Amino acid sequence: MVWWFLYFCIDLTNTLHLEIDEQSPSEDERQALAVIAGPRQPQDVNIPSTDVVEEHRRRNHATKPPSEERLIAAAKKQLRQSSESDTTDTDAPSTGVVADVDEESERVQQRIRAARNSNSSIGPNANTQRYYPDMWKAAIGEAKILFWQVVALERAFPTKEADLGLASQCLSSIIAEFEGKGLIFELNYQQNRTMDGIVFSEGTTYRGKLKTLAAQFVKTYYKEDLNTTTLYENQNGQLADIAANVEKLIGIQNMFHKDGTDELGKTNNFMHPCIRDLCIEFFYSKKQDGLAHHFPDEFKDFVPERAVALVITAVGDDGYYRIRCALDEYRSGRQVQTDFKGDAYLKVYQAILQMIAVLNSKPHHQAKWKECRQQWASVGWAKDKSAEEAGDPLITIDVD
Repeated sequence: MVWWFLYFCIDLTNTLHLEIDEQSPSEDERQALAVIAGPRQPQDVNIPSTDVVEEHRRRNHATKPPSEERLIAAAKKQLRQSSESDTTDTDAPSTGVVADVDEESERVQQRIRAARNSNSSIGPNANTQRYYPDMWKAAIGEAKILFWQVVALERAFPTKEADLGLASQCLSSIIAEFEGKGLIFELNYQQNRTMDGIVFSEGTTYRGKLKTLAAQFVKTYYKEDLNTTTLYENQNGQLADIAANVEKLIGIQNMFHKDGTDELGKTNNFMHPCIRDLCIEFFYSKKQDGLAHHFPDEFKDFVPERAVALVITAVGDDGYYRIRCALDEYRSGRQVQTDFKGDAYLKVYQAILQMIAVLNSKPHHQAKWKECRQQWASVGWAKDKSAEEAGDPLITIDVD
């Protein structure tokens, strides 16, 4: 019982370290501790899933389903591919009827080709998207994108017990949109719990994609801390130095998320270049199939706070819970892979949201925090537009 009590005390009195730099540091500290000592924001397991969707729609523009042209184009492309590959495709047959369109959506085509070609040797499996005929396959694929939005902006670490209904709503919304556009689903199939589960599982896939990208960024932006230049007699000395460097980054001062100070000498919290550039790449790049291109109303003016919080969680931790993530994987001095799951990271994510609330309680830091997220969004849109206009070079040269 003693160890449990000590852990409980530590859990209540320690959290992500912010440097607010106001005139009354003791008052700031009390406010921060009050946030932490208060009840944590759980996964709201007792709140019906519809509340989340309605609350989100109340605060934001309604989620826009895919356009009619894109849906019909996707369906047409799938049916054509199905007829061309009947001799090799062991999935369920295609019987849908769709209207003609002039242009086809390349993004959806690529998604369907990937689904059709993946794991082709294992045969049909009702727990995978590729098992289903083309119209259902397309609907599940679009529902997955809607669920990305849930993970990024509402439920970073949903649980199947409490939040499967959210995945079900995503799929139901897409099915209704397809049918509203006159698309006909294949017979002998209907939405069921298995399909909902496929959509729900995309939450883990989406976080894993972010974690993989974060690991790449960490190696670049913190390379001086993760790669020492000192000559060592043995590897243990090098690993010890790397572990010490990582502890400085994600220990009590949490230097990993700070980017120096502003012109008034106040700390730039949550503004490290790694966090900035990871937000821009993950949410705004078409290469990453960024959410900004699916839900521009949510991302056009600034990067949403919860989206940034998820990125920060993927990069580092609060230093107290000793939970591994992209930086924390190096605590031993060498990288140890770990999964980006709620049982480990939920507390970190909640602590970051709590500290963002503290940040927003200070006018100077609130204004700076909002301005930086606006700049990130502006850079994200401009960068992706430039990349799209430039395209791939037809020829390259080396100017020595």
